Amino acid sequence: QPGLLTNSAPSIDEDVQSLGAKLAVMLLMAQPLGVLACMTTSFRAEDGSPVVARTMELGVPLGEKLLDVWKIMTYPRKSLVLAGLSVPNELGFVAMQAAYPSLAPIATIADGMNEAGLTVAGQTFRGAGFQSANGSTVPVINFYEVIPMLLGSCKTVDEAVKAMQAVTVVDAPKLAALFSRFHWSVIDADGGSLVFEYLDGDLKVHDNSQVGTLTNDPDFRFQLQNLNQWATYPTQRSTVVPQFPYTVQSEIGEVPMQVGHGFNTRGLPGGFSPPDRFVRAFLLKQTALNVFPPKDTDDGIELATGILNDVHIIRGTVSRLSETDFFELTNWAVIKLPRQRQLLFRTYGSMQWKRLSFADISFNASVPASAPIHMFGDRLGIKDIKP
Repeated sequence: QPGLLTNSAPSIDEDVQSLGAKLAVMLLMAQPLGVLACMTTSFRAEDGSPVVARTMELGVPLGEKLLDVWKIMTYPRKSLVLAGLSVPNELGFVAMQAAYPSLAPIATIADGMNEAGLTVAGQTFRGAGFQSANGSTVPVINFYEVIPMLLGSCKTVDEAVKAMQAVTVVDAPKLAALFSRFHWSVIDADGGSLVFEYLDGDLKVHDNSQVGTLTNDPDFRFQLQNLNQWATYPTQRSTVVPQFPYTVQSEIGEVPMQVGHGFNTRGLPGGFSPPDRFVRAFLLKQTALNVFPPKDTDDGIELATGILNDVHIIRGTVSRLSETDFFELTNWAVIKLPRQRQLLFRTYGSMQWKRLSFADISFNASVPASAPIHMFGDRLGIKDIKP
């Protein structure tokens, strides 16, 4: 399989084997583990500004210290070369990636946005069936190189489609054993939104500009069809919710009667499974957009925060798949503002938003730069006030 960065010495197989020797990764090879419940949702404010919200869930059993540290990486223009392409990135970008020792940086990029406002989110998709390098007449890249390729070369979703069609994307089985395989949500500064999936060796391109949501398995078309199960979900603006017409009298009065608010949401799926989170994020978003549409990005941040809060996974609440599995939780969340070129992030241990503005970044630097994100170390982000 192709290598990683041209300036990185070890191959991905050697990297994973080295990490396995230290942390007993070979015990995990029998069962893929890792990111199983990521969620992306997007919409436009009334002023036309796209707002993209995403959660990252990670449950890889590699130890609390490793799990605690993520990084925000800034990749300047022409700062990396994908071995399969042999050309440097023309666009600078910011990436969210795991800080795992021995693994080359691009192997753990999970999300990012470039200087043109294109955003890419890689999300677990166990059903992925990538292409074969045998007989390929175009450059061959690993699936984990898709995010840096798109961020480093594409300004729009249309350019992203052409870029994907111009390469052969192959599997990386040992890395997939740690982090699973991906499909991708790609959104640009004009609000164009696509989903890229590989099924049985074929690239599938889905228009996601209206649904605006992506989670994990099963595939995207299943998630769309599954929405039909909630076709009667009540979303009307009226405060009058249909009342059961055949009430009876009892010692406490007429029953059943509505007492309080929120009964229109009782049909929402409440679990943390990818299909449940897909439906919940979509229905809440669509209801809010139609009843109280956000006027600008500030309103959009408020709406996005509410949706992210609703799908936030609390540590210990999602059961393990095996004795070698760790409990999945929401490591971090991001809100990306493609038109404003801003990225907001928060972590499990500190829910206060932190903002990174591209206006403060030089994409002409000679080497990438990084800043650590402490998932548990920056606790709790509480600010004291005095009367």
